Amino acid sequence: MTDSNNTLAQHGLDWKVNKERMFLEDGTPTNHFAVVREDTREVLASVGKNYTLFQNSDMLALVRNVAEFTDAPVHKAGYFSNGKKVFIQLASPVKLDGIGINNDTVRFYSTCLNSHDGTTPVSWGSSSVTISCMNTFNASMKSLKKQGMSVRHSAGTINPLLEQIMYYKQAFDESVDASYGIADKMYFMSKAEVTSRQVTAFIDSVFDVDFSSTNLDSINRKKFNRAVELREAVMSEMAQKGHTAWGMFNGVTKFTTHLSNKNQDVRDSSKMVGPNIILDNSAFNLAYKMATSVKSPVKHYSSVM
Repeated sequence: MTDSNNTLAQHGLDWKVNKERMFLEDGTPTNHFAVVREDTREVLASVGKNYTLFQNSDMLALVRNVAEFTDAPVHKAGYFSNGKKVFIQLASPVKLDGIGINNDTVRFYSTCLNSHDGTTPVSWGSSSVTISCMNTFNASMKSLKKQGMSVRHSAGTINPLLEQIMYYKQAFDESVDASYGIADKMYFMSKAEVTSRQVTAFIDSVFDVDFSSTNLDSINRKKFNRAVELREAVMSEMAQKGHTAWGMFNGVTKFTTHLSNKNQDVRDSSKMVGPNIILDNSAFNLAYKMATSVKSPVKHYSSVM
């Protein structure tokens, strides 16, 4: 077994997908194709004739090509939804030490994400994890799409763009730059104390729920209960990390990482592509905006491992 095969097997990615034509019940061929996971024969998606497969082995080759230029080891890899989404992470040179009143550590990673269900392009971006609580935050899909660094699954486009990414490691560099910017904002937020009124306004805004309303019948009960759970997570994280915009934001990442769904696979997938990544990024931007309203700028704190 080759080193690449060992790596794929170690992270549960040692399988391929095939594109198989779909037929009507009477045997008539169609112009639609099924993306089928080879080892389980599970259908991951229905796609058009121009859809181009991007195998896990191709993805690993891309990531390793980038790693050769950066000396960044593979940190983690895996898949969600039975293989519909696949990711590989490289360790980033960016980290934060001594953040918050509990002197926490935040480690950053560069994430390569692919889908076998045709829902997302191949993308790179910044991810982070706060060590004390293992709360994760991903800005991967949003930041790289904006700068045209994604690769779509269509014939005639995937190879030239992938070659550009592999030979110039542009995607990795973009994700590292994004991580430095995010780290600066996190440190800034950790120095910005917030009032109880701001915390209430933050939670109200995140879930669009008015806790001051006396007419509970007019409020979506499920949304209200989730907002209550979020409020508890925010208070818990602020007690540990400080009554700051940083502690407040970590309440959201605690909720999305650990509490938003009973199924961990659903939570993890949603943190990279889904409602949770949108919620996290909205909360991050709102918490930072609140921080800038109460705190003057602080010195750059991002450090290199």
